[in-house]
This record gives sequence, C-alpha cells and structure tokens, in this order.
Amino acid sequence: MEDSKIIKKLVEILGNQLGGSTEANFATPLITKQMLDWLANAGAWDNYGLEIAVARHVNTSDKTLLFLAREGCTEARRSCAARQFLPDKVAIYLSGELEDLDITTSLARNRFTPAPALQKLAQSKYDCVRRLVAGHPKAPQELLERLVKDQDETVRVKAARRIVA
Repeated sequence: MEDSKIIKKLVEILGNQLGGSTEANFATPLITKQMLDWLANAGAWDNYGLEIAVARHVNTSDKTLLFLAREGCTEARRSCAARQFLPDKVAIYLSGELEDLDITTSLARNRFTPAPALQKLAQSKYDCVRRLVAGHPKAPQELLERLVKDQDETVRVKAARRIVA
C-alpha cells in the first residue's frame, strides 16, 4: 500500500475510534510519538490540516517539529512557533524567518524561546516584534543594552526598564 493510502487509512481509523475532527483527534495523547513521526516521514500530507495538527500535537518529537519548521506549510511553521515547550533548535531555526510577522510575533511571545532566537528576532524590521523581545524574560542583558538604542521609543523604554529592574 502506498504511503498516502496508509496515511488516509490511519487518519480514518483514528477518526472512527476517537470521533470528531482530524485536529481534535490529534489533540489526544492516544496518538503516539511514533505515529506522528511516521506521518511526518511519509511526506505525503493528505491536507494542510493534518500537517498543522501534527505541528500542534503534544507528543510530536523535536525531530518532527524541526522537519515541519523547515519543510511544513506556512501554517504548520506558525503552529510550531506558537507551541508550548518549544525546542530550542526549532525556535532558533524559525527565528530566521524575519519576514513572517506571525512566526516572529509568536516566537517573541513564547516564554520558551531561547536567547539565541531572541537575538535574531531583535533584528526584525517590525517594531512590535522588537518590543516583545525587549520585554521577554529570557532576553539577555547584552541584548537589552543593544535595544535601548533602538529606533523605536517604546522598544528603548521597555529595554531600559528591564535593565533597571
């Protein structure tokens, strides 16, 4: 059986067992890391909804999240950026997508975004992203010192308050 048929059958079986939409089915912890990895490795996404659901699922492995961050549709990459317990490698990779306001905003808001990703995000052309970086709890001191010289007054003020605090 070809991969796309296997994926369709797996989604159908899971849907019948669990009921509800595909996304709701993938929110359940009954879906294992191995199932999610297999779906990602098969590379035959039936629809973007499945790809997004895998990106959002709590059991998705770091390896699969990194694959989706690199190869996934725009919404899957955005879902990776917004998820809790964001792996550092995924955050750092996605932080290079400075043109995508949704991804950079999600990363800058995410409390799990590591300092190296924040360093990249601080270079965003979007003031709103730099403002979020200036207020981020993981923003390192040297980054805050750089942001106090930002062109945007709100970024400068936020960074200055964090340095003083």
